[in-house]
Amino acid sequence: MKRFKPLLIILAVLTIVVGTCAAVVVVMGVTYTPPVKVVVTPTPTPKPPTKEELLKLVNEERAKVGAAALTVDPKLEQSAQWKADKMAETGVYNHTDETTGKNDGLDYLDSLKPTCSNISENLHWGTDYYGTSGGTIAGWVGSKPHYAAMVDSGYTSTGFGIATARDGTFIAVEHFCKP
Repeated sequence: MKRFKPLLIILAVLTIVVGTCAAVVVVMGVTYTPPVKVVVTPTPTPKPPTKEELLKLVNEERAKVGAAALTVDPKLEQSAQWKADKMAETGVYNHTDETTGKNDGLDYLDSLKPTCSNISENLHWGTDYYGTSGGTIAGWVGSKPHYAAMVDSGYTSTGFGIATARDGTFIAVEHFCKP
């Protein structure tokens, strides 16, 4: 076997250099495992919705149907934020308050005395993709009544509220106003 030893070493080197696809090389009873480079791509953490992104995306949807862009109204923003915070605090994701049976978000908006002839509310909550601006808009587009409110050309102003519940659920609320 001595006369084959240099040949085996050369073959082993060639196998290691040329045969990089092989996971294990065995030469004369010795196992060689070439190092494996593992690349781990972390899953990006979804970005929670922002009021600016939501306004941009809502106005893009409105433009698709020929509706004018909405402007932000401070009273609508205040009431939508109040509703989002309440939902995050209580964990109740609903248009109506369970104790009063009324839409507390719109009741709160009425208390601010906006100059609106009609008001409306869109709610959204979710995690992962559904807790992002894109997921929020996708949810509203996929729901006939939410989409109808979002693209209603009679609404001219809006306000958004964003909150995070204790369990990590992202909450988005949009209030609309018709003058």
